[in-house]
Amino acid sequence: MCAKDEAQDAEGLRDDPVLNRVGQDAPGDKLPSERTLSSELDIGRTALRQVLAQLANERFINAHDRSTCRVSGGSGVPTPSDLPAWQIHGSRRIYENRWVNLDLVDVEPPCVERFEHHVVRLHHVAITAVVDDQNRVLMLWRYRFVPQQWGWELPGGIVDAGEDPAATAARETEEETGWRPAKVEHVVTYQPMIGMVDSPHGIFVARGATHVGEPTDAEEAGHVAWVPLDEIPGLMSEGKLMSSGTIVALLQPLSPRPTAARQAVPHAGDTAWTPCGSPPALPSEGGFAPGPTRRVQGGPGIGRSALPRWLARTMGRYC
Repeated sequence: MCAKDEAQDAEGLRDDPVLNRVGQDAPGDKLPSERTLSSELDIGRTALRQVLAQLANERFINAHDRSTCRVSGGSGVPTPSDLPAWQIHGSRRIYENRWVNLDLVDVEPPCVERFEHHVVRLHHVAITAVVDDQNRVLMLWRYRFVPQQWGWELPGGIVDAGEDPAATAARETEEETGWRPAKVEHVVTYQPMIGMVDSPHGIFVARGATHVGEPTDAEEAGHVAWVPLDEIPGLMSEGKLMSSGTIVALLQPLSPRPTAARQAVPHAGDTAWTPCGSPPALPSEGGFAPGPTRRVQGGPGIGRSALPRWLARTMGRYC
């Protein structure tokens, strides 16, 4: 099965001494030229370019021009450190109940007179994208009365007092869908309306789930379905993904990442093979026949000294 193949390949790669150096070499290193790599690895330019193109597509390296590639993560984004912050002089609550609180906060922005700003304070919530081995995501088709609209959402809900948000993510998924997710992993916590609303949204992902029964949360349950990830961009463009939490959570399984299925070099004479969820093999170039589509795993931080050996090992392993 695809999931088993992926786990076996990942286990073998973790034991490799070169890949264990990932992150130890300085990000931002400039890679050797195509001519140098081709000579060191004793491979043709076409094969090398296909591997480098895939590494760039998976964001392991950045192509600055036709002849210069660097390992991702070297420059980063500079963060200004000398800008003044808003001053907060006090806060008073003007409305309070179990679900929502409303405060007036006495603030003073730089170079602006003090004024009172409304702040809505809501609960911390957790949202989960559960993806199965067929690259489908667990979703609910729901009606929301505020926008008076039907749409697809991911399961999620309020983090109870003292509860671990990861536990909330798993609990809410099971209550709303009847599927118990495998281990949930935290991706990011963000604020959806940061200018006026305080409502931390914790985003989690899980790979696989077990069906344990019918949904138990009648208020939040909707039509439960496994939606192919390939359909998500279309649903987004049609306006059928309503909540920001759903959209943010779906960015992670939709984006390239080191644990996703990868491509390697097509090899002359091999039979084309594509594992579940992988893109098709790269097209032939200069008579180079299409071959197997396999995973190449690694990550940002592969330095100049490690990359040639990593490429050599990768092509030796899969070609």
